[in-house]
Amino acid sequence: MAHPRPLTASLEAALAAIDRGNAIAAVNQLQAFQTKVRVQVAPRNPVLADTLIRGAQQVIDALSSGGAAQVAVRLHALERQPDGKMQFKFTGTTGWLQIVEASTNLVDWEMVGVLADRGNGVFEFEDANATKFPGRFYRVKQLPR
Repeated sequence: MAHPRPLTASLEAALAAIDRGNAIAAVNQLQAFQTKVRVQVAPRNPVLADTLIRGAQQVIDALSSGGAAQVAVRLHALERQPDGKMQFKFTGTTGWLQIVEASTNLVDWEMVGVLADRGNGVFEFEDANATKFPGRFYRVKQLPR
């Protein structure tokens, strides 16, 4: 993947569209991202390409089914504590169960906790196991209560 900027530009544009509440524009940007992944990533790394395309499709499906509120969680702050734990603060839509998942390879995900609702759309999570991994990715999945 020699030039990742066009890929991130599409994702940034999709996120901006979601922030504006424009699901149609977000879906269009995500579809453009999928096309770029097929052209730029798939020939060199088909497994990564498949993972990226499927992830984008999950967001497209959520937006297309009227689930735009499901993607309203935004990372607000990330801080490594003195004891090595990672502390996250999010803003998002209340009324949803916010499940935190972690992965070391962006393919295999495991549930590591639930965001604690601190009120007024603020959520927190602390990963006590962060010190066990040299690198870890996180995502939040939302489920209606």
